Amino acid sequence: MTNSNSTEPHGIKFQPMPKRFMVWDKLSERFCRNINNDSNVFTIIELAVYLSDRSYCGTNINNYRILQSTNLFAKDGKEIFEGSIVSNGECRAVCVWDNSNAEFDFEMVKGGDQVKSWLNEYKIIGHILSNPRLLEEK
Repeated sequence: MTNSNSTEPHGIKFQPMPKRFMVWDKLSERFCRNINNDSNVFTIIELAVYLSDRSYCGTNINNYRILQSTNLFAKDGKEIFEGSIVSNGECRAVCVWDNSNAEFDFEMVKGGDQVKSWLNEYKIIGHILSNPRLLEEK
């Protein structure tokens, strides 16, 4: 087992990042707030507590959609989650889970053909659940 300060092969320092999630409320059609950090982002423990509390109060947890962080960041430093819509002005893509390769990928909506290699040039412009119109071509 290596510690977080050790140098991995090729000089890359490995620093694990805890999984983070966003929660979409299907009934109210909005992202849920995490009162612990006043944002839309939950750690796995915060997510478990949040859903347990809702279930205990009688809310059907099937009314929520859990969206996982990709551990990727856009040009402006914002974290990219499943369903995030990214753009570089000319091209637009949505982040989706690719079951066949077991990884997050970007589905082009407008222009271009590949995002991952140029991700540092893209900004998050919205989310497919809260802003589906951003996927429409003009």
